[in-house]
Amino acid sequence: MLRALLLLMSIITPSGQPTAKQPSDYTPAAQSQVVSWQLKRLPPPSFLYVGVDDVLRVGAASSATNEIVTVSYRLLRAADGAVVPGQFTVGPLNNYALTTKDQALAEGFLLSVSCRSGVATTRGQTFARLYLNPKALGSGQPAQQLMADYVTTAMAPGYPNGRVLSPIEGPGRVYAVQYTSPPRGHDWGETDGLLARRRLIAVNMVLITSATAGNRIPQFQLLDNLLNIIAQYTAPVAQGPSTVVRYTLSAAPMVNSPPIGTIQAPLPDNYILPPGYSVQVTTSGLDTNANTGDAWSGIFATYEEWLDNV
Repeated sequence: MLRALLLLMSIITPSGQPTAKQPSDYTPAAQSQVVSWQLKRLPPPSFLYVGVDDVLRVGAASSATNEIVTVSYRLLRAADGAVVPGQFTVGPLNNYALTTKDQALAEGFLLSVSCRSGVATTRGQTFARLYLNPKALGSGQPAQQLMADYVTTAMAPGYPNGRVLSPIEGPGRVYAVQYTSPPRGHDWGETDGLLARRRLIAVNMVLITSATAGNRIPQFQLLDNLLNIIAQYTAPVAQGPSTVVRYTLSAAPMVNSPPIGTIQAPLPDNYILPPGYSVQVTTSGLDTNANTGDAWSGIFATYEEWLDNV
């Protein structure tokens, strides 16, 4: 009777039943991790802190028509710790001139910035420069240069992994251009733009002479911005009346087959035309009659081009 009463009061455990485990009997499994994360008092996520006086300035220049450069950024806002994305655009004209735009930022840590072209597909077309400009320093005074490089539709350099380059560093844009033929009786010449630097690869042109008697002897000249002759080549064979001869300037070996055919003039290897430099042809004995005189035509040139002084 007494045993039954104790069982009902849970004072004793029935025989054959397991005993209850105590807290001291439990040992949790050991964690296998080898890395632990700091959750408090973290270091800054970026060394670049943006103050209330800072603006993000982009400067862009291009030879491409209807260019739009898009700047995208991520900012860790100091006020609430939120990561805030932002974006703005600048549209440089196709005249190689620099166009700038400022973007005000909230105070905080600048995490990343990228700069992407909407038109340019190769280096040498659109150049962009990004920097922080505190208003106290005056307009256009960088306190922190973020990137300076050519941008394309495929490549979007930026910060923190971008480069700071001059616009004349690296490969440029290779392209060919067909020039308008000069009037009859006139020679041809081309001066490099004030904001572009080009490497002359080749020039092709055709001289069609009139029936007027006399020999024509073209001279090809490379001039500096003061019109001093840097290099000159004189055709080895005179061209007579009523003939058609193609003249080619390039670094390739000369192939001459006058009087009707091709005359190739040697071009200095890797010749760079800085702003203001020019290439021109001066023809001795040219028939200068405005109606029936000699005519230069079919003028093509191939260049490698960089933006300059932007």
